[in-house]
Parts: sequence; structure tokens; C-alpha cells
Amino acid sequence: PDEQCVLILKQIIPAMGPESQILIDEMVIPSTGVPWQAAFTDLLMMNSLGGVERTRAEWDDLMEQAGLEIIQSKVYDSKEQAILVAVAKRT
Repeated sequence: PDEQCVLILKQIIPAMGPESQILIDEMVIPSTGVPWQAAFTDLLMMNSLGGVERTRAEWDDLMEQAGLEIIQSKVYDSKEQAILVAVAKRT
């Protein structure tokens, strides 16, 4: 799944302008002390879709592979849902 995510994200970059931002509304699970709701969702995704929820470090790595960087993140509920703001890396 990560390879497909990277491929999709890379396809967005050519359409981005200098001020463009990508907003991603996703669960960002903590490295430790994961709330049960987040752990349950992670297991459900893995079992039914072959996907996973990611930690912030995993999101950073995924964005790096795609040529993007996260400039801001905000967790907005108790289930670790967050908005990630990403921009194209400056070369």
C-alpha cells in the first residue's frame, strides 16, 4: 500500500503551485499509549482492507518518499483523527 500511496501523491505535485498545500484528514496514531478506538480501527483496516493507520513518523517517511513534507498537523479528536498539511519539498 505505501508504494501506491507514494505513486498517487507524486502525481499531485506537478499540479501544485508555489503556495499549494495538500490537506489530509487521517488518523495519526501515537507511538505509545494508543487509544483503544485507534487500535481497533488499525486492526479493522489491516484485516479488511490490507491497510494500516500510521504514526507521525510513518507519515513523515511516506511524504518524504513522495517529495512532500508535512508542515503542520492538528489532532482534533480523542480517536487521534488529524489534519496533516503537506507541501512540495523545495529543491
